[in-house]
Amino acid sequence: MIDYTLIINPIAGNGRTLKKRPEIERFLEQRGVSYEVRITEGPGHAVELARKPQGRTVVAVGGDGTVHEVAYGIIAAGCTTPLGVIPLGTGNDFVKMLGISRRLDEALHQLIHGRLQFVDYGEVTVQEQPGEDIRQYFVNAVGMGFDASVAVTMRGQKKLPGVLSYLLAVFRTLRSWQAPFARVTMETITRAERRVFEDPLFLVTAGNGVSSGGGFYLTPEASVRDGLLDVCLVRDVPRLEVLRVVPRALRGTHVTHPAVHMFRTRRLRVVLEHPMPVHADGELVAERATRMDVQVIPGMLPVISAMPVR
Repeated sequence: MIDYTLIINPIAGNGRTLKKRPEIERFLEQRGVSYEVRITEGPGHAVELARKPQGRTVVAVGGDGTVHEVAYGIIAAGCTTPLGVIPLGTGNDFVKMLGISRRLDEALHQLIHGRLQFVDYGEVTVQEQPGEDIRQYFVNAVGMGFDASVAVTMRGQKKLPGVLSYLLAVFRTLRSWQAPFARVTMETITRAERRVFEDPLFLVTAGNGVSSGGGFYLTPEASVRDGLLDVCLVRDVPRLEVLRVVPRALRGTHVTHPAVHMFRTRRLRVVLEHPMPVHADGELVAERATRMDVQVIPGMLPVISAMPVR
């Protein structure tokens, strides 16, 4: 059996992944590492490629969208193959939890010499039509409300480096934003009671990782090994106030804003008065969901990390 199956998203990082392919292959060949390369052909293809890999480790070469699909395939196949990541996308949030460098040579070294660890992942189920549920897995974050609406906006605009694409989409989304009335129910850590919120909602994000959107630290204290999801719930605020809160989210200091509520939970349910989009790891799950159920699956996903993950 070969060592690695490299799943490359050719459009990740505005085509950067394909340009780096020769360098990746040269690095592995010089060290006598056996591998195969599989190129994705469209949305969802990486999921299928990751279900039946030839390598002992499946490596997502791209951004968070590629990681999302490769992890989904590994999970769907029973979590029997470790996930490795070479971060070459415009957004590389999940690798922050694994200590993987954005420098290609360092990331490749970490892939070969990294440690195998088991981390949490999440499962989200959304309802768009009564009796019609959509289920997805995620490794970094899932969100409903404004951040998911931003994900919809980003699909129709040119990608810019890093967080710039997200910031541009934020301003575009604000122009037509209308907050839905939401009922949010969370199971407490002790499972002895449930916390309930009923208010107009700006966003709710359940984070397994610390950041999303290419660098927004919505859940800055999250851990991929604690068996819990960190929840950032933001009540609706005036548009001008949004412009004050968003820059703070880049530093993780938004958590002290009076409209922001932070919790840890195993399970989360959000029911909306009118439908909104839902994203998982920045990938759109549904555009018109009225209900979202989220739960954590603790310590089941094997990953290759560069450090002990917290």
